[in-house]
Amino acid sequence: MGLGQSIEKSIKIILKFNKMKRTLLFICTLLCANVLLAQTQFTIDSLRYKVTSTNPAEVEVYYANPSIVIADIPETVTYEETTYSVTSIGDN
Repeated sequence: MGLGQSIEKSIKIILKFNKMKRTLLFICTLLCANVLLAQTQFTIDSLRYKVTSTNPAEVEVYYANPSIVIADIPETVTYEETTYSVTSIGDN
């Protein structure tokens, strides 16, 4: 194998490695974006809550079952051993 072939082979390996790095970076970016966009939501007594803050623990009521005529919205709710303050009510 001549020097030219060795250089050509090295360049191909480097280009292949750079392509793998770009692919991994793209996958990591997608995963991070998914985590950032994911918000914890849960339902208690026909009211749906969305976590708006984890420190302090706060939620928003963002949906109520349409069959509810009068909704009793508590000051706090507990979900998965965390007590959240209900700080707002969404448009729906």
